[in-house]
Amino acid sequence: MRKQAHAFLAIAVLIFAPASVAAELAEKLPANTVVYARADVGALLSQGEKYLKFLDEESARKIVFQVGELQECLKELAAQNQFRPRILEELHRIKIHFVLMALKEPIVETHKRRSPKWDPQTHRIIPGEFRARTWTTRKDFMPSLIIETEPDLAADFMTEFKALQARKKEKHPESDRWGYKEVEVEQGELISSMDNIEALGRLGRYLIYSPGNPKDLWAALMAPAAERLAENQLYKRFTTQANPPQVLALVNIEPLVGKYEKSLREALERARKKAASEETVGPVAPPPNWRVRMAEGQLNQFLTLKKVFSLDKIKTAAGGGFLDAKPDTLRQSITLALSLEEPISPGLQMLLDGGRGLEAPAMVKKDAVCAMMRVGIRGVFANIISSLPDSEAQGFAMMMAVMKQQCGYDAADIIDQLAGDGYVFLDVVRKERTVRRWVRKKNAEGKPGRLEQVTEKVTSPVPEVLVLVGLRDREAFTQMLSNLFTKLSTSPGMSDFVKKRTYQQTDVYLVGPGVAKEGTNPDGLTSFAGVVLGRHLSFGNWKDITKLIRMSKAPAAGEAGELASVVEQHKGANFIFFVPKAFGTRMQKMAKEETGKEPAELILEQIEDELHLPLRLFRFEDEALQKRSSAALKKIVEEFPTLQKKAQEAAPDRFVAHGEYTRGLYQFEFETEARK
Repeated sequence: MRKQAHAFLAIAVLIFAPASVAAELAEKLPANTVVYARADVGALLSQGEKYLKFLDEESARKIVFQVGELQECLKELAAQNQFRPRILEELHRIKIHFVLMALKEPIVETHKRRSPKWDPQTHRIIPGEFRARTWTTRKDFMPSLIIETEPDLAADFMTEFKALQARKKEKHPESDRWGYKEVEVEQGELISSMDNIEALGRLGRYLIYSPGNPKDLWAALMAPAAERLAENQLYKRFTTQANPPQVLALVNIEPLVGKYEKSLREALERARKKAASEETVGPVAPPPNWRVRMAEGQLNQFLTLKKVFSLDKIKTAAGGGFLDAKPDTLRQSITLALSLEEPISPGLQMLLDGGRGLEAPAMVKKDAVCAMMRVGIRGVFANIISSLPDSEAQGFAMMMAVMKQQCGYDAADIIDQLAGDGYVFLDVVRKERTVRRWVRKKNAEGKPGRLEQVTEKVTSPVPEVLVLVGLRDREAFTQMLSNLFTKLSTSPGMSDFVKKRTYQQTDVYLVGPGVAKEGTNPDGLTSFAGVVLGRHLSFGNWKDITKLIRMSKAPAAGEAGELASVVEQHKGANFIFFVPKAFGTRMQKMAKEETGKEPAELILEQIEDELHLPLRLFRFEDEALQKRSSAALKKIVEEFPTLQKKAQEAAPDRFVAHGEYTRGLYQFEFETEARK
């Protein structure tokens, strides 16, 4: 029964795939493989079962049993179609790979379609006359799904599959859906669907599925290139560490950047040819073609970004996940990495490792979610301006001059006052709000009458967002704000959009439509309130900003709490994401107060309401199989609330993710440990 359960547990726990010796395939793939991902089904099944047992052994036992029931139903369905590949009994002996390769010769296809002509006078179809339309498509990449198993299992699967296709074709000779064609290959065997859209093949221990002929992949598997994916810097970094990732994916950025730039240049060339072919009407030459201007603008924008952020120096992105499930502990980690070719541009350097060091702002709530990041914003801004093409640089300079004349300051003056560190806090609180809804009133006879709109006051959870931006010099920035608002408040056309107020002896600056009108408060969407507290600028709606001012004057405002220890542990980080356990606990409590039910109960109700969707996967013509599969799936779903509750009880005290740049590498990590 355990092997039977393994098939569907794989789907549920794919992200927890354990370490796999999959280097053999990476040794065969070329270094310029665009995307590669891998998972060891046998190992992930083992870890998946351990994970369920860690949460609740009784629920794990029930789920394993019911998954076995589902697999039995599918096996019986396959047997009814005389389809009995032995690999269905040996799923623990397979590995799954996904590969996306750049084609050496792009596939260009021409498509034609005829549509009937319409008479412009009668607006009717003209019998026997058609309008032909022709277009071409180009495929530069070929995706393939590879199942790695024992050679005899792969060969047996191909034999069974071809026999199934032949039987279906014999039963439905008029259908293009069934049947196959042999494709000539040097080694192994390859078949294609009747319309050449899909291909399935076997080469040694590999079963390969592709939406087309995977000839480049086939050649790589037969004769690996000199430069191979296994030599990739990030691949080696991930696979040689003490705890190798159990799920691994790599994306080769370099060919994607090159292809995108090439496509922009080709688009510009097409636009120029189109413009050159258009005739000049009259003695006056036409204005510059809009297609050319748009294509030039898109190319110039990309080239500017490429120069500023060293897009051509970004080599590979990779991600890996690790899970270690034991009877009393559960350790998991996720790592994302970006490899860079040094030296990188000053703009990218300042983006990844610039700005003032992160700190824990003291005036905020201690149990809110926090995301903090530091960026050398002044350097990035200057680098972008210096990299603009001459035509765009001149236009930007004129815009800055106009801004300085009207406001007294330009964008560079304002950005120069920013320290480069920023903080976003998210909380959810219960607030009273006004809602409008339509109700149908009863008429004099007591029957439904006309609709009327009613206004009600309701209390419900709403998100509360607080933004803090670090400043270099509080006094200098405050003086700049005061001068700026004084000038704008007397400027024609701007006086209705700015206003300065005082709240608890603190200056608050308002910007947006109607803020100058008495009694009008910024809503945080179309209008904003801003305040300088300590060395931070904060902006948002009026209620949140005034609440922040009150909090800053509270006795406990100087305590940074747990967030301070998180920042101290990751001093070199340029990004930190922090979720305290108290936040999750409050959310669960708030949800129960709102609905009167536990979160797990709500999830179960929703799943049961939508259960007809997954049941479609197990809908059989055989009524007995249908009932068995439906019952098994429902029993699996019934265990979800128990598992969710156990997962909440075992949750760690806090969730922390952080990113840090070191020479040639940017790495983002999350690691946590849960105990019973």
